[in-house]
Amino acid sequence: MFWIMTILALSPPSHAGRKKAKSKRLLKAMLIEKHMLDEPEWKTAPSDKDRIALSTQLADCVEGIQPGCAELGIAYAMGDTIARDYERSVALLKKACESGALKGCTHLGLRYSQGQGLLQNFHKAANLFATACKQGELEGCLNLGVSYTLGQAVDQDLNKGMSLFGHACTEGLNEACDMLKDVQTGLKQAFKNQQTEGEGKPKGGGSGEMPGGGEMPGGGEMPGGGEMPGGGEMPGG
Repeated sequence: MFWIMTILALSPPSHAGRKKAKSKRLLKAMLIEKHMLDEPEWKTAPSDKDRIALSTQLADCVEGIQPGCAELGIAYAMGDTIARDYERSVALLKKACESGALKGCTHLGLRYSQGQGLLQNFHKAANLFATACKQGELEGCLNLGVSYTLGQAVDQDLNKGMSLFGHACTEGLNEACDMLKDVQTGLKQAFKNQQTEGEGKPKGGGSGEMPGGGEMPGGGEMPGGGEMPGGGEMPGG
C-alpha cells in the first residue's frame, strides 16, 4: 500500500488535473482583464499633475486609445501615482502591444525580463524588445541592447549592444547615451587592466582592439532575421 501511494504521489498530474489548472489560470486572467479599467487606488491628491495626466490616459484607454492603455500599464508597474499591481499592468500592456502600441511591447518585455506579474522569460522579453525596436520604439532598442550586453536569451555581444545604444542615443533617448557611455568606460578600463597584467608588461602589443579581440561597435548581425536600426539583424524578424 505504501508503494502504491508513493507512486501516485510521484506520478505526473492527470489530464483532468492539468485541464483544471489551465481553467483556473484562464479564469483568473479573465477576471484581471475584466477589472483592469476599474478606478485605480490613487496614491496622490486629485490636484497632482501626474494624477491628472494619468486620469486622462485612463479615459483614453476606456475609449480604446491604446497608447493610454500602455501608459496606464506602466503606471501600475511603477506604483508611484497609483497602487502597484503587476497583474493589471501585464493585462494592460498585452492589450496595448497586441493593438500596435509599441511602448506597450517594450514594457511588457520588461515585465517578462523581471518576472513581474508573469513567469520570467528572457526569450519573450528579447523578442518584444526587438519587435518594438524594429518599428522605431527607442526604449525597445535600449532594452534589446541590454539583452545583448548581458547575454540574456541571446549570445552576449557587446558590439551589438553598443550599436543599439548608439542608435537610440542618436535618435534622442538620453538614457541610451548614458548606457553607451557607461559600457564604453567599463570596456576601456577592462582593456587598460588587461594591458597592465602580469609583470607590468602591456599585453597585445597595443593593437587597439577591445578585450576579446572584437571591434568597436557599428554593425554586425542579429540572430533570427530582420534588420536592426543602423545595420545588422534583429531576433525573430
